[in-house]
Amino acid sequence: MQRRLAAILAADLVAYSRMIRKDEEGTLTRLRAAREDIIDPAIGRHRGRIVKLMGDGMLVEFSSAVDAVRAAVEVQRAMPAWNGDTPREEQMTFRIGINLGDVVVDGDDIQGDGVNVAARLESLAEPGTVCVTGSVHEEVRDRLGLPFRDLGPQQVKNIDRPVRAWQWREDAAVSAPLPEDVRPELPEGPSIAVLPFSNMSGDPEQDYFADGLCEDIITELSRNHEIFVISRNSSFSYRGLAMDVRRIGQELGVRYILEGSVRRGGDRLRLTTQLVEAETGKHVWAEKFDRPLSTMFEVQDEITESVVGAVGSEIWTAGLRGAARASDAAIGAWERLMKAWALIHRRRGDDILAGQRICRDEIARTGGEAGFHAALAAGCAQELVFVRGQRGAAEIIGEGMAAAHRAIERDPRSETAHAFLGLLLWVMGDGDGAIAEGEAALQINPNYVFAHLVIGAAEAYAGPDRFEAAMARLKHTIRLGPRDINMPWSYGHMATACFLAGRYDEAADCARTSVRLDPGNASVLRSLAAALALGGRIDEAKVAWVRATEVQDVSYDDILPLLDRLYRRQEDIDRYLDALRLAGAPFPASGKRATSTV
Repeated sequence: MQRRLAAILAADLVAYSRMIRKDEEGTLTRLRAAREDIIDPAIGRHRGRIVKLMGDGMLVEFSSAVDAVRAAVEVQRAMPAWNGDTPREEQMTFRIGINLGDVVVDGDDIQGDGVNVAARLESLAEPGTVCVTGSVHEEVRDRLGLPFRDLGPQQVKNIDRPVRAWQWREDAAVSAPLPEDVRPELPEGPSIAVLPFSNMSGDPEQDYFADGLCEDIITELSRNHEIFVISRNSSFSYRGLAMDVRRIGQELGVRYILEGSVRRGGDRLRLTTQLVEAETGKHVWAEKFDRPLSTMFEVQDEITESVVGAVGSEIWTAGLRGAARASDAAIGAWERLMKAWALIHRRRGDDILAGQRICRDEIARTGGEAGFHAALAAGCAQELVFVRGQRGAAEIIGEGMAAAHRAIERDPRSETAHAFLGLLLWVMGDGDGAIAEGEAALQINPNYVFAHLVIGAAEAYAGPDRFEAAMARLKHTIRLGPRDINMPWSYGHMATACFLAGRYDEAADCARTSVRLDPGNASVLRSLAAALALGGRIDEAKVAWVRATEVQDVSYDDILPLLDRLYRRQEDIDRYLDALRLAGAPFPASGKRATSTV
């Protein structure tokens, strides 16, 4: 009897029986198309073998757990766009389970407990998610940088022992607590985190609506200089996690938590909100709002005013957004803008480009309010980092700069437009301009994490004379957003500041923290290699360099134009490149220059 170790993927189509009863021919046609367009190509790209098809499901074998998870996540990420505007009851949605274990080979078939566990995990998975065993999670957690939620030991049918399960889903947050060394201290004065509002409408497509309300409340609260407000990305990292507010308060370092739920039915908007004292779990304030949808902006102002009053009655609440803007036409545009932001926030190539298209379409159709131009600028900045091979940097930056300037012309108080204009200026090599735009954003919203990050990045790359300012700024960024999606970049830029100041051990420590939070950041892995090399730890530096090339293999001609733009001093570029050569980078000797393409 032949045996082998394999990664086994089991998948099935959600609601297959109902769909077959309703439209057998149409369902089978769409399922076949989904396989041909999405599933089979993903399996092939990641070296999988389809063992068998079972009506609504399939069994696939991989030689690597990493390949199996990559294929599964690729499929789940691609299906929403593939489904497009198909009616919800006709959409193809899959559950996927993956196990790493021993299998019995029976010709082209495989059998055994390894297969059974994968099938049971698939049944545990929520629609659109991937559920994996603990052994699979151990293989992929430091290699793929994907967020998994620990489901704990699961008792599954026909398996004697409990199975430890982890679940990946899009925009999931890791449920493990923040490490002690990155937990923030409680600030003086009022501080608050606004958790993502629960969507009670029963339609996942309305998540963007609840998110948009929540984001606007965060923004309005942030405009008050007296209140310390945690960033949107840190707050939203708790989406879907059943956690005690006291733990959330400890991890974010805030005194108060605002949570709530949204139900949208017809032309009515029903909102329930409550303010909780994080240390004790005591409810400070709660309110229900039941309003016509056309008064949505007025409801937002009511909530914000009530929260500010509950946190500290002495805080001035003037300057809240007026309700005069509310109209049915404005609601439609607002929803489109929230959809664009939801896509851009995901930081994946196809989603970023889709968010850009929404903005361009709205701008072409109506001229676009400031928010659409600001979102387009943000999308261009994200495209520079996360999209490869679509268009050149000069074209991306040109469109982003124009969009940011148009947003500022339409609304001079758009902190988003100022901050992303600052980012674009920084990657073009104008560090002073980036700092100025970041400061302009902070004049509008002093708690805007991304604006602090832009300033900190520009200061970090300016050289050792700006070391203290850069470190203070970046530490404040981490304090404002301890779970922010940008926190790995904050530590990465701190590593750069320490490196340029000759503090190589500190630089390595910062880089390691960044990599621990985001194992897939090749730029920070290169910083780690450089710091270790000049710190005399050559063997460790070579390991870091190899890891960086596994994530993103860049040539000398690829990296030099970017360094020329970001660093202020040639001597800093030379020192960084020399360090990478010590770490094993096959770069030519000092002296060769490349011409910037931007």
